[in-house]
Amino acid sequence: METMMAQNNNKQWQLAIALMQAVPRVYLWGPPGIGKTHAAYDAARAAGKAVYSCTLTDDDCVQEVIGCPIPQGDRFVWQDGPIVRAMREGALLVINEVSRASSAIKDKLLAVLDDPEIAEITLPHGERVRPASGFAVIGTANTDTSSLDPALADRFDATVELRGPHPQLVDLLEAHQPGLGRTVLDSYADVARAVSPRSALAYVRLVCSAGWQPKEAAAAIWSDRSADVLTAIRIHAAKEAV
Repeated sequence: METMMAQNNNKQWQLAIALMQAVPRVYLWGPPGIGKTHAAYDAARAAGKAVYSCTLTDDDCVQEVIGCPIPQGDRFVWQDGPIVRAMREGALLVINEVSRASSAIKDKLLAVLDDPEIAEITLPHGERVRPASGFAVIGTANTDTSSLDPALADRFDATVELRGPHPQLVDLLEAHQPGLGRTVLDSYADVARAVSPRSALAYVRLVCSAGWQPKEAAAAIWSDRSADVLTAIRIHAAKEAV
């Protein structure tokens, strides 16, 4: 039987998936490692679209995402960055860590995320690029849109807060180790104490692929929390077995 935590988590993810299929600009935010980018790629595959992605930091410059001239023999040739490629092809652009982008990139995103009828960017050599039909953007971050300039936040058609791991991640962990997926999911009731899916997958690799004993693997991954995590796994596994 699904817990209330699982039901609410599934509803959040179902909403995110439905919005990614219905509107062209969606902002997903929540704790790191819960499957936001994975969900964006799934949305592209479901729509039969190519995907281009970039992960932003405040050290990145506009040229890294838009494009720049590169040397080719005795001359320089323009090479599109991921944003321009996605625009030209009508592909899905996944922008990870939107909130961490430099001010220059955020300013450029205003034009990229504008309404399709007027969206346009001008490249350094004067070419104007407008998005082809089907162009869509999914932004991901660990914080809500309050960290963005109001004009940029307003460019997104919908914003979804995701508080727990993707249900497919939960099922994957559960398939490898009964009780593990439910332990990870329930831990997000207190995000500060959450057991991240990445750490759980590392535990699975140690136990299932490298042949480590569960106690050894848990100690290596979760340190002083290892006993509590293993106890929770056993409790959840026992509940599922009933």
